[in-house]
Amino acid sequence: MIEINLLPPEMRKKKLELPEIPLIPVGVGILCVFVIGSLILGLAVHRKNSQLKILRREWEEKLPLKNEADGLKAEIERLRTKKALLEDLSKRRFLWSAKLNSLSDLVPMGVWLTELSLDEMGETKFLTLEGIAMPFKGQEMVALVTGFMETLKNDKTFFSGLEEIELGPIERIKVEEKEVMRFSLVCRLKERE
Repeated sequence: MIEINLLPPEMRKKKLELPEIPLIPVGVGILCVFVIGSLILGLAVHRKNSQLKILRREWEEKLPLKNEADGLKAEIERLRTKKALLEDLSKRRFLWSAKLNSLSDLVPMGVWLTELSLDEMGETKFLTLEGIAMPFKGQEMVALVTGFMETLKNDKTFFSGLEEIELGPIERIKVEEKEVMRFSLVCRLKERE
């Protein structure tokens, strides 16, 4: 198809002519920029990796010290808790020596105490007596333990400063082919007045 343009040449739309760009120098320039950028980035990554290795080595060297320090902190906290419990118990109005003396007098034949501990659960404090009972003169082991518990409740010296005594877990075990019963008595201490 033939195109006829009747406009004078100065009013005609001029075609945009792009200057010729030398492709090889531009391509080489862009390639150089990428290569230099990659080298700089690679060096930065290598430097950071080296620093990371040094820091990891230092961390591994100091990790045993950190673990030891954490253990010491836990031990300090445990000792502080015990100290606070002992201070609180020393402020109570009863003498432990009298209570322990009374306890030793009240233990019946066939019952042995194996552990005495003070425990704390929140604001409540407990005296826990653990022991072993063995049949004695025809008495059942459960009867020995419940009788011991009632004797403790009825003794004014031992029961002063306590709210209640409960029978904890009991378990029948064999010791040297003899059946015995392991028991626990939990004594709740009265709140400080």
